[in-house]
Amino acid sequence: TRALLAAAPRPDPAAPPAASLLAGEPPSPLSPPPGCHFNSRCPLASDICRHSAPPPVTLAPGHQVRCHHHDRT
Repeated sequence: TRALLAAAPRPDPAAPPAASLLAGEPPSPLSPPPGCHFNSRCPLASDICRHSAPPPVTLAPGHQVRCHHHDRT
């Protein structure tokens, strides 16, 4: 989500572009990695992300996230 938001055009053309490129290749939908499916590209990934799929967490009505580190900024 953060990478998608950073890639959105800025309303101020003089504003510096956000440098938030994701490293690596997107995970294969046919053979996703173990644990969190995005652990190979996520800058917050840790050992738990590589071994355990995150459960859904409701942040607000109608808004869920699946991330072990959803409370980090």
